[in-house]
Amino acid sequence: MKIIKYKRQRNGKYKVFFDNNKELLLYEDVIINNKLLYVKEINDYVFDLLQRENDRYLAYDEAIKYTIKKIRCKKEVINYLQKKKISDEEIKKIINKLYSSKLLSDEEYVKAYINDRVLLSNDGMNLIKNKLLDNDIDIELVDKYLSLIDNVVWKNKIKKIINKMVISNKNISGSVLKNKIYYKLVNLGYDKEIIKQVFTSYTFVNHGNLKRLYDKLYTKYKQRYTGDELKYKVVNKLLEKGFTREEISKITMCLVAFLSSLC
Repeated sequence: MKIIKYKRQRNGKYKVFFDNNKELLLYEDVIINNKLLYVKEINDYVFDLLQRENDRYLAYDEAIKYTIKKIRCKKEVINYLQKKKISDEEIKKIINKLYSSKLLSDEEYVKAYINDRVLLSNDGMNLIKNKLLDNDIDIELVDKYLSLIDNVVWKNKIKKIINKMVISNKNISGSVLKNKIYYKLVNLGYDKEIIKQVFTSYTFVNHGNLKRLYDKLYTKYKQRYTGDELKYKVVNKLLEKGFTREEISKITMCLVAFLSSLC
């Protein structure tokens, strides 16, 4: 088949027209590598070779664009290329080229990932570490950069979460609230010893909504209970939510004697 003409496209590509109405969109490097400007005619075998070589350039180009948008790790790039139906052999070559050209760097990825998660998320040290290990990052590299984060940073993040949870959990108090926050922090990956250190400065006594909650429970149960039975039901529900007898007794003086009788 004869080459009729070349038409320049965007991003360093050319559309090559043939006399049998076939077309090829080729990278400039593919044209130069195969000296097509000096060749007037090719066969079907060469046509297929050009297509495959161009596909390799395209795959590498896609990988570059993917890594430029955001710092990526090797596993992310591999998964991305696999979705593009790139062969495993070609993916290995692309990964090696990305490393050699510094477009892939495990160290830079770890530093950027830790910085982002510390500043922009509620993730604790252990959760950050596990996510990095899930991406096949070397554990020594992860530990190296996590160790650079001062414990004060983790404590401040913990305090921020505690303060937010205290506000959003006004209907519970004391040990119930404390346990809820503790398990939330553990699930977020914070170190248990650091959590305990921060907890020493909190009482987890939530006074703000106690009166409103008492009134709500009283109104709810007075339709079914009266007298001491009603008081017992309301008090028991408040105790279940972590409020102490002392806190409850301050709501209304008429409960003082009743609470004393329960002791």
